[in-house]
Amino acid sequence: RIYHPLEFLPGEEAQVDWFFLNLPPLGKLCGFALILSYSRYLFAHLFPRSSFEFFIEGHLKAFDFFKGLPQTLVYDNLKSVVLKREPLQYNPRFLEFAHHYRFEIRLCNPAKGNEKGRVERVIRTLKETFFNAVIATSLEGLNQALHQWVKEKNETIHRATGKRPFDLFTEEKLKPLPTIPWNNLTVHPPKITTKTGLIIFAPKLYSDPDYLTGKSLSIHSSCNKVEIFDGDKRVASHPRCFEWNQKKINPLHRSFAQISSEAKRQRIFNVIKNMDPVL
Repeated sequence: RIYHPLEFLPGEEAQVDWFFLNLPPLGKLCGFALILSYSRYLFAHLFPRSSFEFFIEGHLKAFDFFKGLPQTLVYDNLKSVVLKREPLQYNPRFLEFAHHYRFEIRLCNPAKGNEKGRVERVIRTLKETFFNAVIATSLEGLNQALHQWVKEKNETIHRATGKRPFDLFTEEKLKPLPTIPWNNLTVHPPKITTKTGLIIFAPKLYSDPDYLTGKSLSIHSSCNKVEIFDGDKRVASHPRCFEWNQKKINPLHRSFAQISSEAKRQRIFNVIKNMDPVL
C-alpha cells in the first residue's frame, strides 16, 4: 500500500482524539488532543472522565486557546460523535454543538488511523516523552506541566515543515467564535432517589432533601457541578466528585425535626466549612 502525505490549507482542518493513561496515584486519566492540520499547532488537556460533557469541554478549551476554529474537524468512531456508521447516524447532541460553532464533521474510515495521522503521532510522542518522565501528584499540577510541554512543542521546529507551529499558526485562517458561547450542561433522565435520601450519578452518591426521598428527580451535570431538580426547581447543588466510593452530602438536606440545637449549629457549620468555593 502507498500512503501519500496529506496537504492542508490554512484554517482548513483540525484532528481530534482521546488518549488514555493510568498514572498512579491519580489512576485512569483521559487526555483530549486537538491539532491544527496545517500548522501542527497543538492543544492538549487531561480530564478525569471521557463522557460527553468532558468531550465538549475539551473542544471549548481548544477553541478558546486558538481564539477560533477551523472549517472541519476530523474524528474516528467516537460514540460522542457518531452512533452508527451504516446507516450513518450522528450523535444529535454533538451535531447541535457543531451547528452552533459552524464546523463540518469529517469521519475517518474504520481502521484508517493514517487519515488523522497528525493527532495520532503527537499522542504517541506525548506518551513516549512527557508521560514517561512526569511525576503525577494532582490533576491540576499535571495539566499545568502538560500545557507547558505543549507550549514548548508549539515553539519547536517541526521535522516535517521545517518551521515552528507557533509561526505557521499566524497563517491559519480560523473562523471566529460565536457571540453566544455554548452552555456545556447535560440534562439526564429523571431517577428515583434512594431510601437514604441520596441519588446515584456516575456512579457516585449525592444528597437531596429528605422530603424528596422516593421521588423522581432529574440531574443536570457539568464538568465540575451536579445539580438536582424537582421539575423546574433546583433543590440541590454539589461539586462533582470523581474519587471511588465518594459521597457528597449537604447536612442541611437532613431533617432538623428531631435533633438538638447544638446538632443544628454543627450541621450549619459543616455546610459553611465544606461549601463549594464557586459559591
